Amino acid sequence: MDAILIVLAIGTLAWAGFQTIQWSGGDLFQRWQLVLRRRAETQDLRQSLSDRLQESFQQVRASKVPPSHWRHLVVADIVDESVDCRSFVLVDPSGDKLPPFQSGQHLLVESPVGPLPTLRRCYSLSHGSGKGFYRITVKKKDGGNVESNMSVRLHERLSIGTLIRVKGPQGHFTRSLAGRSPVVLMAAGIGITPMLSMLEEHLEQNATTDVWLFYQVRDARHEAFGSELRELAQRFAHFHLRIYYSQPSKTDVRPGNVAFGKFGPKQIHQEVGAVIGHFFLCGPDAWTRQCTDGLKAIGHSADRIHFESFGGAVNTLAPESSKAAPRNETPSKSFEIEFRKSQTRAQCGPSDSLLDVASKAQAAVESGCRTGNCGSCVTRLLKGKVQYRTPPQCDVAEGSVALCIAAPLTNLQLDA
Repeated sequence: MDAILIVLAIGTLAWAGFQTIQWSGGDLFQRWQLVLRRRAETQDLRQSLSDRLQESFQQVRASKVPPSHWRHLVVADIVDESVDCRSFVLVDPSGDKLPPFQSGQHLLVESPVGPLPTLRRCYSLSHGSGKGFYRITVKKKDGGNVESNMSVRLHERLSIGTLIRVKGPQGHFTRSLAGRSPVVLMAAGIGITPMLSMLEEHLEQNATTDVWLFYQVRDARHEAFGSELRELAQRFAHFHLRIYYSQPSKTDVRPGNVAFGKFGPKQIHQEVGAVIGHFFLCGPDAWTRQCTDGLKAIGHSADRIHFESFGGAVNTLAPESSKAAPRNETPSKSFEIEFRKSQTRAQCGPSDSLLDVASKAQAAVESGCRTGNCGSCVTRLLKGKVQYRTPPQCDVAEGSVALCIAAPLTNLQLDA
Protein backbone atom coordinates (compact mmCIF):
# COMPACT_ATOMS: atom_id res chain seq x y z
CA MET A 1 0.00 0.00 0.00
CA ASP A 2 2.86 2.36 0.91
CA ALA A 3 4.54 1.58 -2.39
CA ILE A 4 1.37 2.51 -4.31
CA LEU A 5 1.09 5.83 -2.46
CA ILE A 6 4.72 6.62 -3.17
CA VAL A 7 4.30 5.92 -6.90
CA LEU A 8 1.17 8.10 -7.06
CA ALA A 9 2.89 10.92 -5.20
CA ILE A 10 5.93 10.86 -7.46
CA GLY A 11 3.75 10.78 -10.61
CA THR A 12 1.61 13.69 -9.44
CA LEU A 13 4.66 15.75 -8.51
CA ALA A 14 6.19 15.15 -11.93
CA TRP A 15 2.94 16.23 -13.68
CA ALA A 16 2.79 19.42 -11.59
CA GLY A 17 6.26 20.44 -12.67
CA PHE A 18 8.33 19.75 -9.56
CA GLN A 19 11.87 18.75 -10.32
CA THR A 20 13.35 17.39 -7.12
CA ILE A 21 11.88 16.40 -3.76
CA GLN A 22 13.83 14.68 -1.03
CA TRP A 23 11.78 11.95 0.54
CA SER A 24 11.91 10.62 4.08
CA GLY A 25 9.69 8.05 5.65
CA GLY A 26 8.61 10.33 8.50
CA ASP A 27 7.00 13.13 6.47
CA LEU A 28 5.37 11.13 3.65
CA PHE A 29 1.88 12.23 4.71
CA GLN A 30 2.86 15.93 4.70
CA ARG A 31 4.43 15.50 1.27
CA TRP A 32 1.24 13.90 0.01
CA GLN A 33 -0.82 16.83 1.32
CA LEU A 34 1.55 19.26 -0.44
CA VAL A 35 1.06 17.38 -3.69
CA LEU A 36 -2.73 17.59 -3.38
CA ARG A 37 -2.60 21.30 -2.58
CA ARG A 38 -0.30 22.02 -5.53
CA ARG A 39 -2.56 20.03 -7.83
CA ALA A 40 -5.63 21.94 -6.62
CA GLU A 41 -3.87 25.26 -7.20
CA THR A 42 -2.87 24.15 -10.69
CA GLN A 43 -6.45 23.13 -11.51
CA ASP A 44 -7.76 26.46 -10.20
CA LEU A 45 -5.27 28.32 -12.36
CA ARG A 46 -6.20 26.31 -15.44
CA GLN A 47 -9.92 26.95 -14.81
CA SER A 48 -9.30 30.68 -14.33
CA LEU A 49 -7.34 30.86 -17.57
CA SER A 50 -10.07 28.90 -19.36
CA ASP A 51 -12.77 31.26 -18.09
CA ARG A 52 -10.79 34.32 -19.16
CA LEU A 53 -10.14 32.86 -22.60
CA GLN A 54 -13.82 32.02 -23.03
CA GLU A 55 -14.85 35.53 -22.00
CA SER A 56 -12.34 37.05 -24.42
CA PHE A 57 -13.56 34.73 -27.18
CA GLN A 58 -17.17 35.80 -26.67
CA GLN A 59 -16.21 39.47 -26.72
CA VAL A 60 -14.21 39.04 -29.90
CA ARG A 61 -17.00 37.01 -31.50
CA ALA A 62 -19.57 39.69 -30.70
CA SER A 63 -17.36 42.53 -31.91
CA LYS A 64 -15.96 40.83 -35.02
CA VAL A 65 -19.29 40.10 -36.73
CA PRO A 66 -19.55 43.22 -38.91
CA PRO A 67 -22.91 44.72 -39.95
CA SER A 68 -22.30 43.52 -43.51
CA HIS A 69 -22.53 39.89 -42.35
CA TRP A 70 -25.58 37.83 -41.49
CA ARG A 71 -26.12 36.57 -37.95
CA HIS A 72 -28.70 34.27 -36.38
CA LEU A 73 -30.91 35.72 -33.63
CA VAL A 74 -33.74 34.19 -31.64
CA VAL A 75 -37.12 35.78 -30.86
CA ALA A 76 -37.18 36.34 -27.08
CA ASP A 77 -40.45 38.26 -26.75
CA ILE A 78 -43.43 39.42 -28.82
CA VAL A 79 -45.55 42.47 -27.87
CA ASP A 80 -48.65 43.87 -29.59
CA GLU A 81 -48.18 47.64 -29.77
CA SER A 82 -51.44 48.47 -31.58
CA VAL A 83 -54.18 46.77 -33.56
CA ASP A 84 -51.81 46.14 -36.48
CA CYS A 85 -48.27 46.63 -35.11
CA ARG A 86 -46.26 44.02 -33.27
CA SER A 87 -42.77 44.22 -31.73
CA PHE A 88 -40.25 41.37 -31.83
CA VAL A 89 -37.39 41.33 -29.33
CA LEU A 90 -34.31 39.58 -30.77
CA VAL A 91 -31.36 38.23 -28.78
CA ASP A 92 -28.21 36.26 -29.46
CA PRO A 93 -28.96 32.53 -28.97
CA SER A 94 -25.68 32.04 -27.07
CA GLY A 95 -26.49 34.83 -24.64
CA ASP A 96 -23.89 37.27 -25.99
CA LYS A 97 -24.70 40.96 -25.78
CA LEU A 98 -25.48 42.36 -29.22
CA PRO A 99 -23.37 45.27 -30.52
CA PRO A 100 -24.70 48.84 -30.16
CA PHE A 101 -26.08 50.75 -33.12
CA GLN A 102 -26.79 54.32 -34.22
CA SER A 103 -30.30 55.57 -33.55
CA GLY A 104 -32.36 55.43 -36.73
CA GLN A 105 -30.59 52.41 -38.21
CA HIS A 106 -32.36 49.26 -39.38
CA LEU A 107 -31.94 45.51 -39.77
CA LEU A 108 -32.40 43.48 -42.92
CA VAL A 109 -34.53 40.54 -41.80
CA GLU A 110 -34.82 37.22 -43.63
CA SER A 111 -37.96 35.13 -43.28
CA PRO A 112 -37.57 31.92 -41.22
CA VAL A 113 -36.46 28.76 -43.01
CA GLY A 114 -39.42 26.79 -44.32
CA PRO A 115 -41.28 25.64 -47.42
CA LEU A 116 -42.26 29.21 -48.42
CA PRO A 117 -40.04 31.35 -50.70
CA THR A 118 -37.39 33.38 -48.89
CA LEU A 119 -38.31 37.02 -48.30
CA ARG A 120 -36.11 39.87 -47.01
CA ARG A 121 -37.21 43.27 -45.75
CA CYS A 122 -35.71 46.15 -43.77
CA TYR A 123 -37.12 47.07 -40.34
CA SER A 124 -35.98 49.98 -38.20
CA LEU A 125 -34.72 49.31 -34.69
CA SER A 126 -37.45 50.70 -32.45
CA HIS A 127 -35.59 51.30 -29.19
CA GLY A 128 -32.47 53.02 -27.91
CA SER A 129 -29.04 51.50 -28.34
CA GLY A 130 -26.78 49.86 -25.77
CA LYS A 131 -29.34 47.47 -24.28
CA GLY A 132 -27.75 44.29 -25.57
CA PHE A 133 -30.75 43.19 -27.63
CA TYR A 134 -32.57 44.36 -30.77
CA ARG A 135 -36.25 45.23 -31.18
CA ILE A 136 -38.11 45.67 -34.47
CA THR A 137 -41.74 46.69 -34.82
CA VAL A 138 -43.70 45.44 -37.84
CA LYS A 139 -47.01 46.70 -39.21
CA LYS A 140 -49.13 43.92 -40.69
CA LYS A 141 -50.30 44.70 -44.20
CA ASP A 142 -54.06 44.60 -44.78
CA GLY A 143 -55.04 41.88 -47.24
CA GLY A 144 -51.53 40.41 -47.44
CA ASN A 145 -50.66 36.71 -47.38
CA VAL A 146 -47.83 34.63 -45.94
CA GLU A 147 -46.58 33.56 -49.37
CA SER A 148 -45.67 37.02 -50.68
CA ASN A 149 -45.85 39.50 -47.80
CA MET A 150 -43.10 39.65 -45.20
CA SER A 151 -45.09 41.52 -42.55
CA VAL A 152 -47.91 38.97 -42.64
CA ARG A 153 -45.42 36.12 -42.43
CA LEU A 154 -43.69 37.63 -39.39
CA HIS A 155 -47.01 38.28 -37.62
CA GLU A 156 -48.41 34.83 -38.30
CA ARG A 157 -45.35 32.56 -38.29
CA LEU A 158 -42.95 34.02 -35.71
CA SER A 159 -43.19 32.78 -32.14
CA ILE A 160 -40.97 32.98 -29.09
CA GLY A 161 -37.95 30.76 -29.72
CA THR A 162 -37.99 31.12 -33.52
CA LEU A 163 -34.53 31.50 -35.04
CA ILE A 164 -34.15 34.08 -37.85
CA ARG A 165 -31.29 35.61 -39.82
CA VAL A 166 -30.62 39.36 -39.77
CA LYS A 167 -28.06 41.66 -41.36
CA GLY A 168 -27.02 44.95 -39.79
CA PRO A 169 -27.55 47.31 -38.07
CA GLN A 170 -26.96 49.63 -40.99
CA GLY A 171 -28.24 52.80 -42.65
CA HIS A 172 -27.35 56.49 -42.75
CA PHE A 173 -30.68 57.90 -41.51
CA THR A 174 -29.37 58.64 -38.01
CA ARG A 175 -29.79 61.34 -35.39
CA SER A 176 -26.03 61.91 -35.40
CA LEU A 177 -26.62 64.14 -38.44
CA ALA A 178 -28.05 66.77 -36.06
CA GLY A 179 -25.19 66.88 -33.55
CA ARG A 180 -26.41 68.64 -30.41
CA SER A 181 -28.92 70.88 -32.23
CA PRO A 182 -32.66 70.95 -31.46
CA VAL A 183 -34.48 68.16 -33.29
CA VAL A 184 -37.95 67.93 -34.82
CA LEU A 185 -39.14 64.36 -35.43
CA MET A 186 -42.05 63.82 -37.84
CA ALA A 187 -43.63 60.37 -38.19
CA ALA A 188 -46.64 58.93 -39.97
CA GLY A 189 -47.92 55.47 -39.04
CA ILE A 190 -45.19 52.85 -38.74
CA GLY A 191 -42.69 55.63 -39.47
CA ILE A 192 -42.60 56.07 -35.69
CA THR A 193 -40.13 53.19 -35.32
CA PRO A 194 -36.80 54.95 -36.08
CA MET A 195 -38.04 58.02 -34.20
CA LEU A 196 -38.22 56.04 -30.96
CA SER A 197 -34.50 55.27 -30.95
CA MET A 198 -33.68 58.84 -32.02
CA LEU A 199 -35.84 60.22 -29.23
CA GLU A 200 -34.26 57.99 -26.57
CA GLU A 201 -30.76 58.93 -27.70
CA HIS A 202 -31.55 62.65 -27.73
CA LEU A 203 -33.04 62.58 -24.23
CA GLU A 204 -30.05 60.64 -22.88
CA GLN A 205 -27.43 62.90 -24.42
CA ASN A 206 -29.09 66.32 -24.28
CA ALA A 207 -30.40 67.35 -20.90
CA THR A 208 -31.91 70.68 -22.00
CA THR A 209 -31.91 70.85 -25.83
CA ASP A 210 -35.48 70.72 -27.12
CA VAL A 211 -36.90 67.84 -29.13
CA TRP A 212 -40.35 67.74 -30.73
CA LEU A 213 -42.23 64.69 -31.99
CA PHE A 214 -45.20 65.08 -34.36
CA TYR A 215 -46.88 61.71 -34.81
CA GLN A 216 -49.73 61.08 -37.30
CA VAL A 217 -51.98 58.01 -36.86
CA ARG A 218 -55.47 57.02 -37.96
CA ASP A 219 -57.08 56.69 -34.51
CA ALA A 220 -56.48 55.45 -30.98
CA ARG A 221 -56.49 51.78 -32.02
CA HIS A 222 -53.62 52.42 -34.45
CA GLU A 223 -51.53 54.47 -32.02
CA ALA A 224 -48.39 52.43 -31.28
CA PHE A 225 -46.22 53.32 -28.26
CA GLY A 226 -48.62 56.04 -27.10
CA SER A 227 -48.25 55.26 -23.40
CA GLU A 228 -44.47 55.07 -23.68
CA LEU A 229 -44.31 58.45 -25.43
CA ARG A 230 -46.61 60.18 -22.95
CA GLU A 231 -44.54 58.88 -20.05
CA LEU A 232 -41.40 60.36 -21.62
CA ALA A 233 -43.20 63.68 -22.19
CA GLN A 234 -44.06 63.82 -18.49
CA ARG A 235 -40.51 63.01 -17.38
CA PHE A 236 -38.67 65.41 -19.70
CA ALA A 237 -39.76 69.04 -19.92
CA HIS A 238 -37.74 69.62 -23.08
CA PHE A 239 -39.63 66.85 -24.96
CA HIS A 240 -42.71 68.23 -26.75
CA LEU A 241 -45.14 65.53 -27.94
CA ARG A 242 -47.97 66.08 -30.44
CA ILE A 243 -50.11 63.13 -31.63
CA TYR A 244 -52.72 63.62 -34.35
CA TYR A 245 -55.70 61.33 -35.11
CA SER A 246 -56.58 61.75 -38.79
CA GLN A 247 -59.76 59.59 -38.65
CA PRO A 248 -60.87 59.43 -35.00
CA SER A 249 -63.69 57.03 -34.21
CA LYS A 250 -66.81 58.11 -32.39
CA THR A 251 -65.55 56.47 -29.21
CA ASP A 252 -62.13 58.09 -29.33
CA VAL A 253 -61.42 60.60 -26.61
CA ARG A 254 -58.66 63.16 -26.73
CA PRO A 255 -56.08 62.04 -24.17
CA GLY A 256 -53.09 64.17 -23.36
CA ASN A 257 -50.99 65.41 -26.27
CA VAL A 258 -53.62 64.45 -28.87
CA ALA A 259 -55.35 66.58 -31.50
CA PHE A 260 -57.83 65.55 -34.19
CA GLY A 261 -56.89 66.14 -37.82
CA LYS A 262 -53.60 66.21 -39.68
CA PHE A 263 -50.44 68.21 -39.12
CA GLY A 264 -48.34 69.85 -41.77
CA PRO A 265 -45.27 72.09 -42.06
CA LYS A 266 -47.27 75.22 -41.22
CA GLN A 267 -48.56 73.79 -37.91
CA ILE A 268 -45.05 72.64 -37.07
CA HIS A 269 -43.61 76.07 -37.86
CA GLN A 270 -46.20 77.72 -35.60
CA GLU A 271 -45.22 75.50 -32.65
CA VAL A 272 -41.49 75.27 -33.18
CA GLY A 273 -41.06 78.87 -34.24
CA ALA A 274 -37.74 80.13 -35.53
CA VAL A 275 -35.63 77.45 -33.84
CA ILE A 276 -32.82 76.44 -36.17
CA GLY A 277 -32.85 72.68 -35.76
CA HIS A 278 -32.83 69.51 -37.83
CA PHE A 279 -35.95 67.79 -39.17
CA PHE A 280 -36.24 64.00 -39.41
CA LEU A 281 -39.18 62.55 -41.37
CA CYS A 282 -40.32 58.96 -41.77
CA GLY A 283 -43.54 57.74 -43.35
CA PRO A 284 -45.15 56.87 -46.70
CA ASP A 285 -43.59 58.20 -49.88
CA ALA A 286 -46.24 60.80 -50.77
CA TRP A 287 -46.42 62.11 -47.19
CA THR A 288 -42.64 62.41 -46.99
CA ARG A 289 -42.43 64.33 -50.26
CA GLN A 290 -45.26 66.68 -49.27
CA CYS A 291 -43.74 67.49 -45.87
CA THR A 292 -40.24 67.92 -47.28
CA ASP A 293 -41.44 70.32 -49.97
CA GLY A 294 -43.52 72.21 -47.41
CA LEU A 295 -40.59 72.69 -45.02
CA LYS A 296 -38.43 74.00 -47.83
CA ALA A 297 -41.20 76.34 -48.97
CA ILE A 298 -41.34 78.08 -45.58
CA GLY A 299 -37.60 78.62 -45.55
CA HIS A 300 -35.97 75.59 -43.92
CA SER A 301 -32.65 74.57 -45.45
CA ALA A 302 -32.54 71.31 -47.39
CA ASP A 303 -29.36 70.20 -45.59
CA ARG A 304 -31.30 70.21 -42.30
CA ILE A 305 -34.13 68.01 -43.60
CA HIS A 306 -33.48 64.26 -43.41
CA PHE A 307 -35.96 61.59 -44.40
CA GLU A 308 -36.49 57.88 -44.81
CA SER A 309 -39.46 56.77 -46.88
CA PHE A 310 -41.52 53.70 -45.96
CA GLY A 311 -43.40 52.32 -48.93
CA GLY A 312 -41.45 53.64 -51.88
CA ALA A 313 -38.52 55.71 -53.01
CA VAL A 314 -38.70 59.47 -53.34
CA ASN A 315 -38.46 60.31 -57.03
CA THR A 316 -35.26 62.36 -57.24
CA LEU A 317 -32.15 61.80 -59.30
CA ALA A 318 -28.65 61.56 -57.86
CA PRO A 319 -25.57 60.30 -59.68
CA GLU A 320 -23.63 57.29 -58.49
CA SER A 321 -20.35 58.27 -56.86
CA SER A 322 -18.20 56.56 -59.48
CA LYS A 323 -18.75 56.05 -63.20
CA ALA A 324 -21.92 58.13 -63.04
CA ALA A 325 -23.36 60.57 -65.51
CA PRO A 326 -24.05 64.26 -64.85
CA ARG A 327 -27.25 64.96 -62.92
CA ASN A 328 -29.09 66.37 -65.94
CA GLU A 329 -28.38 63.35 -68.13
CA THR A 330 -31.30 60.90 -68.24
CA PRO A 331 -31.63 57.54 -69.99
CA SER A 332 -33.61 57.69 -73.21
CA LYS A 333 -33.27 54.24 -74.78
CA SER A 334 -32.83 50.57 -74.03
CA PHE A 335 -29.39 49.37 -72.95
CA GLU A 336 -27.74 45.97 -72.92
CA ILE A 337 -26.86 44.65 -69.46
CA GLU A 338 -24.27 41.88 -69.21
CA PHE A 339 -24.13 39.76 -66.04
CA ARG A 340 -20.63 38.34 -66.21
CA LYS A 341 -20.71 35.59 -63.57
CA SER A 342 -24.15 34.35 -64.60
CA GLN A 343 -23.11 34.49 -68.27
CA THR A 344 -26.36 36.08 -69.35
CA ARG A 345 -27.48 39.31 -71.02
CA ALA A 346 -30.69 41.35 -70.93
CA GLN A 347 -32.16 44.60 -72.17
CA CYS A 348 -33.01 47.38 -69.70
CA GLY A 349 -35.30 50.30 -70.51
CA PRO A 350 -35.12 53.79 -68.99
CA SER A 351 -37.83 53.04 -66.41
CA ASP A 352 -36.64 49.55 -65.47
CA SER A 353 -34.84 48.70 -62.23
CA LEU A 354 -31.53 46.93 -62.72
CA LEU A 355 -32.58 44.54 -59.96
CA ASP A 356 -35.75 43.60 -61.84
CA VAL A 357 -33.71 43.04 -64.98
CA ALA A 358 -31.30 40.82 -63.04
CA SER A 359 -34.20 38.80 -61.68
CA LYS A 360 -35.70 38.27 -65.14
CA ALA A 361 -32.30 37.27 -66.48
CA GLN A 362 -31.91 34.81 -63.57
CA ALA A 363 -28.65 36.45 -62.52
CA ALA A 364 -27.35 35.61 -59.04
CA VAL A 365 -28.20 38.80 -57.13
CA GLU A 366 -29.58 39.01 -53.59
CA SER A 367 -32.36 41.47 -52.81
CA GLY A 368 -34.05 42.89 -49.75
CA CYS A 369 -35.65 46.28 -49.25
CA ARG A 370 -35.73 47.40 -52.92
CA THR A 371 -35.43 51.03 -51.77
CA GLY A 372 -31.65 51.42 -51.47
CA ASN A 373 -31.53 50.84 -47.72
CA CYS A 374 -30.25 47.32 -47.05
CA GLY A 375 -27.34 46.92 -49.45
CA SER A 376 -28.19 43.33 -50.38
CA CYS A 377 -28.15 44.01 -54.12
CA VAL A 378 -24.93 46.04 -54.20
CA THR A 379 -22.87 44.68 -57.10
CA ARG A 380 -19.56 45.61 -58.70
CA LEU A 381 -19.96 47.78 -61.79
CA LEU A 382 -17.31 46.62 -64.27
CA LYS A 383 -18.24 48.82 -67.23
CA GLY A 384 -20.66 51.63 -67.94
CA LYS A 385 -22.47 54.43 -66.14
CA VAL A 386 -25.60 54.45 -63.96
CA GLN A 387 -27.89 56.99 -62.32
CA TYR A 388 -29.85 56.60 -59.08
CA ARG A 389 -33.52 57.40 -58.72
CA THR A 390 -32.89 58.27 -55.07
CA PRO A 391 -29.62 58.49 -53.11
CA PRO A 392 -28.68 55.11 -51.59
CA GLN A 393 -28.93 54.85 -47.81
CA CYS A 394 -26.68 51.79 -47.69
CA ASP A 395 -22.90 51.70 -48.02
CA VAL A 396 -21.89 51.48 -51.68
CA ALA A 397 -18.18 50.98 -52.28
CA GLU A 398 -16.33 52.78 -55.04
CA GLY A 399 -16.97 50.98 -58.31
CA SER A 400 -20.19 49.29 -57.13
CA VAL A 401 -23.87 50.03 -57.58
CA ALA A 402 -27.12 49.41 -55.66
CA LEU A 403 -29.14 47.73 -58.40
CA CYS A 404 -32.62 48.25 -56.93
CA ILE A 405 -32.60 52.05 -57.34
CA ALA A 406 -30.29 52.38 -60.33
CA ALA A 407 -31.02 52.96 -64.01
CA PRO A 408 -28.46 52.56 -66.81
CA LEU A 409 -27.09 55.48 -68.80
CA THR A 410 -24.94 53.27 -71.04
CA ASN A 411 -24.52 49.58 -71.74
CA LEU A 412 -23.36 47.88 -68.52
CA GLN A 413 -21.25 44.96 -67.40
CA LEU A 414 -22.03 43.78 -63.86
CA ASP A 415 -20.09 41.31 -61.74
CA ALA A 416 -23.11 39.10 -61.03
